[in-house]
Amino acid sequence: PASIGGSTWAAALSLCGAVREADEQKLQAEKLMEEVKTLRAQAHQLAANAETFEKEIANKVQDVLAKTPLEIKPRRIPPRLASLRNSTTPLIDLELEPTVPT
Repeated sequence: PASIGGSTWAAALSLCGAVREADEQKLQAEKLMEEVKTLRAQAHQLAANAETFEKEIANKVQDVLAKTPLEIKPRRIPPRLASLRNSTTPLIDLELEPTVPT
């Protein structure tokens, strides 16, 4: 710069470059702010959609449960073959009861 022995012309040129760069950065910052505004609006819309979706699913589940109540039955565990090895009871009842025709 001119203050440290440079020319006035070089100082003016340097300031013009700095002003131009500042303007470019300002424009870029404004574009980024617009993008942030758009993204924020989309995020709010997405959150609203998610909340609506959750409520709709909860209502549908309640409707299904109202139509067909959920009946919880105990879990059936098949017998382990190793535990039946020493058992005297047959696994399948092969004896048929006599049927009397009527």
